[in-house]
Amino acid sequence: MSTSTAPAPSPSLVRFASSVLSLLRSWSALTLVLSHNPTTGCTVESFAEEIVSLFLSEETIPSQEAVEDFVLGYFDEDLSTSLEDGSEVGVARDLRMLWTESLAEGEGETMRRVREVEGRMKGRKVEVKVDEDEEVSGSDSEESGEDDVQMDVMEPSTKGRTKPEPVVDEDGFTLVQKKR
Repeated sequence: MSTSTAPAPSPSLVRFASSVLSLLRSWSALTLVLSHNPTTGCTVESFAEEIVSLFLSEETIPSQEAVEDFVLGYFDEDLSTSLEDGSEVGVARDLRMLWTESLAEGEGETMRRVREVEGRMKGRKVEVKVDEDEEVSGSDSEESGEDDVQMDVMEPSTKGRTKPEPVVDEDGFTLVQKKR
């Protein structure tokens, strides 16, 4: 009886998959959708697997438009959400850069930036500002009889903590202040 094991993934594929996870975990729109719609069964990890599969299935790097369409399609079909903030453009650009950097040795600038952003986002919650006074136009709301609510993604808050401005004396030196 012989057991076969799958070959180990290449280091470049591991770098790409890890970077994709970091990018998706720091994407406010995705975090917001997944936290407010847990019944979809979709996770950051499953979306990352789909993205990695997209890049592996192409002979060359997928075009910017193809990656944007893929992201929008995932939101529409798998998350039942219309992504209207335009963030798919930046995410698609970053995914293409991550793919290019992962094929090179070492860690590229985009990979470092994505990891830094993910580190800053850990433990923070994405808040939603709901503007119920604003009338939302669209034929879907008229046909279905449902009320639409306009939501804007806000930057994560630091729970009311603000960093005090540094005090500078007349000679231009920053004075050390006691913590309050």
